[in-house]
Amino acid sequence: MTTRKKLSEKITALVKRHFKVEPHSVQLSSSAQKEHGDYSTNVALALFSQEIGTDSRAIAETIKKSLEDDSEVNFVEKI
Repeated sequence: MTTRKKLSEKITALVKRHFKVEPHSVQLSSSAQKEHGDYSTNVALALFSQEIGTDSRAIAETIKKSLEDDSEVNFVEKI
């Protein structure tokens, strides 16, 4: 399984656990600029557009914190 696939599955599981919704239109892509990291995702904006009652910045912070706590993820630096 590729790193991208593993990370995508982790993000999907985190969203289900923390926000009790199935994420729609979530994309995980390689960052165009390496100073922005290896991957980026639109998950926070996609969830916000589903009107789950939480702003996108708070969603991103929750996902970031959960990924930081995951021993299989090396690091998460930015949101």
